[in-house]
Amino acid sequence: MVDREETDRLIRTALIRVRALEEIEKEGDYVKAVNEAYSIMFMAAKATLNHLGANAISHRAVASIFRKELMGRDVMSRKYQDYLRKIHDYREEVSVEKAEPMPPDKLARIVAGCKDFVNALNEVIKANPEPILQHDITDFA
Repeated sequence: MVDREETDRLIRTALIRVRALEEIEKEGDYVKAVNEAYSIMFMAAKATLNHLGANAISHRAVASIFRKELMGRDVMSRKYQDYLRKIHDYREEVSVEKAEPMPPDKLARIVAGCKDFVNALNEVIKANPEPILQHDITDFA
């Protein structure tokens, strides 16, 4: 069952946090910025999946359902198909002890990509007022 209040809360929160992420980027805290981008992107993907009729709890389930259902149905541009995997990889990269500092231009691309991704998901929500997924996909893990 679609929880519109939860969807609205999640996507609004993601949009607000993207603006705060730009401030973290300016501070140059690449570890905090990448971790925040990761959290924001999964929050927005979860909100979108919930809105469209799928319930995913874990990040792994969100990524899997996103790839299979949204990309498989051409609900949004294919340019976004690897965004969740890439942000996961970037998060792993900065979480390694003694990780090399991230170049500012790379961090800027990550932050811009996060903002673009969240805005695109918000547009998917607006363009699809009713659930479009034909079956319930629930992850209890």
